[in-house]
Amino acid sequence: MGKNVTIYLPEDVAEKMESFPEVNWSEVCRRAVLEYIQIRSQVDLGPIIERLKKERNVDFKEGQITMYKEIIPKLSWKDFELWHTRVDKNLIEQQHGPFGEEPIGPLAAERAATDGMRRWIRHFAKENKIQVQEDLSDAFCEGAIDAFMDVYNRTKRK
Repeated sequence: MGKNVTIYLPEDVAEKMESFPEVNWSEVCRRAVLEYIQIRSQVDLGPIIERLKKERNVDFKEGQITMYKEIIPKLSWKDFELWHTRVDKNLIEQQHGPFGEEPIGPLAAERAATDGMRRWIRHFAKENKIQVQEDLSDAFCEGAIDAFMDVYNRTKRK
């Protein structure tokens, strides 16, 4: 027995569909669903996803280790205060854009924090002759932010 499914289409698409009354749209949708299922069934993404998660975790941990061992010991409190404004996602999310528009939101704040950490690590490493990877992945920078915020928050506690 088949199953009836309701799909939502934007109004402009529905209007365009009306100009083709001869088309059996149910059949078009059925074929698209079958094709999608066939493609997804042919590839087992499980092992690929697991491998990528492991790589991401390795990069995240490397970011933490680099921060704890190489960078944090060389930072002054003034450096911490400056870096904090560039890599704290919560602070960045509350900031307004350059033209006074609404705060940038969580996804843009996360991107800004990651990019900010990447720039600061490169600059600081070059200035202090610290060896860091050439390609600082997002996961690496997120690990570095995690370590930085850990030390910053523990230092700020009274």
